[in-house]
Amino acid sequence: MQLQENININPLYLSLSLIVLSAIALQAKSYQHRKQQAEQKMAPQTPKTILIIGGSYAGIGLAQRLLKQNLAGTKLKVIIVNPTESFYFNVASPRIIAKPDFFKQEAYILSIPELFAKYGSDRFELVVGKATSIETGGKKSVTVEEKGSSNPKEVEYDYLVLASGSTTPSMTGSGSNSVLVPFKASFDDGLLTQIKDAQAIFKDARSVVIGGGGPVAVEFAGELAEAFATDKKQDTQITIVSASDGVGVLPSLKPAAQVSAAKILKSKSVKIIPGTKVVQSTQDASSKKWTVTLSNGETLTTDAYVAAIGVIPNNEYIPASFLNEEGFVHVDDQFRVLTSSSSSSSSDKTPAEGIYALGDITQHSYRVVSRIEKQTKAIVANLKADILGGSNKRATGYDPEKESLILVVPVGQGQGTGQIGSWVLFSLLVALVKGKDFLTGRVKSILQV
Repeated sequence: MQLQENININPLYLSLSLIVLSAIALQAKSYQHRKQQAEQKMAPQTPKTILIIGGSYAGIGLAQRLLKQNLAGTKLKVIIVNPTESFYFNVASPRIIAKPDFFKQEAYILSIPELFAKYGSDRFELVVGKATSIETGGKKSVTVEEKGSSNPKEVEYDYLVLASGSTTPSMTGSGSNSVLVPFKASFDDGLLTQIKDAQAIFKDARSVVIGGGGPVAVEFAGELAEAFATDKKQDTQITIVSASDGVGVLPSLKPAAQVSAAKILKSKSVKIIPGTKVVQSTQDASSKKWTVTLSNGETLTTDAYVAAIGVIPNNEYIPASFLNEEGFVHVDDQFRVLTSSSSSSSSDKTPAEGIYALGDITQHSYRVVSRIEKQTKAIVANLKADILGGSNKRATGYDPEKESLILVVPVGQGQGTGQIGSWVLFSLLVALVKGKDFLTGRVKSILQV
């Protein structure tokens, strides 16, 4: 009888013992975790500085994402070097220029310091100036011509990210081969003046020739056509000159999207000359008229000529060994900058230690805002792996050829076309998504703020 009672009681004791032991183990583990946290707080931190050259979509988006990271006790400071304190939402530039009264200035000009106002000076710093050179040797630093100072400033870094982007032919020099149209940000504080000057030119113009058949050219032509109609101008003519064959516009999209854009432009009385290049453009000093010579031998006389094709990398400060033949930064699938002793050779290039690049400045030719977020995520993951090591994984290799095509092209406020993946967008959807406000209502979201 006693033996039977012992047999019945022992399992209960065993269960209670297991519960007690489990509780003790959990308490010990919790104590150890709290101890480690306390030691991390007490241990001297080694601050890491990530320096980003460029304060546009790529630079701001990356900085915002970095500052939200938990780096397990490692103090992180992000520095942006940019020529101005302002961010220009140039996505809306076709409408900003063609319809001066459509937007308030604050819809497309944002203060960079205000975008980072919640971070203290120990976390974020904006250096207003132009980067002039990069030192990658023993002392890792970038030389900056700081605004308001005659003395160059050396900004040191642990990790460097090149995000200086690109400009357009119409923004280079004094715009002597084209009306200076700020489709991209200015290199100085003259942006608002450039916008107002361009607005005035097209307000007075009755004829405009646009060189190029890409998205910016199509959007600008559509906006101008609507502005001309609203102002009830007589005897107006907008002409697109495009090297692309076929209908001459949006060659990167499916034929259905190309045809749709061409039809909408034609309905707005925009003339398209396909398969033709602009070989020369000059402005008469007295009449201010432009003479545009085409590859087919034709000569056009117009009130304004706009070069809306191609981009030029902002690479003046970047070592030649970082650049490919076209002047863009060569990166691997981890966005690490590749370097070699010869700027013309790509086969022997190796990653430069702690230096990354993203956005328009890289060799990836499809330069659109929609791809920036994925690039920033990849670089953040890779920087965390660099800084923390251990089990922190690097991003999966980036292959631009595998990225879905996303392009939304308004042709005026209520019409447009575009493509997402293999799907051609219908006009009403384009009007609702982008045509109504050119995405100005989503600026902070696009900047990952």
